[in-house]
Amino acid sequence: MKKLKEIHWFLLFLVIFLLAYIPGFGWRTYEPLLIGVPFWVWYTIVITVILSITGRLFVHFFWKDS
Repeated sequence: MKKLKEIHWFLLFLVIFLLAYIPGFGWRTYEPLLIGVPFWVWYTIVITVILSITGRLFVHFFWKDS
């Protein structure tokens, strides 16, 4: 069962890191704008927040004190 949990967390982090890699094509674009900020900036902010929350959940659920 523990092995399944390890695979679950690995796949979750892998997907998030792969999604973080995607917006590299848009760094030199300035449109579309959302509140005056390029889309790729918002995308990076959202991915960073998702990764932070996932990391916090990982520490809380996977690294429990025995």
